[in-house]
Amino acid sequence: MDELFEMITWNNLSIHDKNIYIINLNGFYNHLLAHIETMLHNGFLYENPMHRLTVVGSVEELVLLPEFS
Repeated sequence: MDELFEMITWNNLSIHDKNIYIINLNGFYNHLLAHIETMLHNGFLYENPMHRLTVVGSVEELVLLPEFS
């Protein structure tokens, strides 16, 4: 989790502009994604980090994204 949030922060600070992907296989990250939404709703985040993340449900779905074609 540390590395994920570090990359989101670096992206936010323009240290890098790489795409960030989460493969949410079998809903593994559902609670994390819900927690991010809760933090946003309660004013703990300056902006919605979901604008910087792409969440997919499988590797197959990931490789079908336009940026991988």
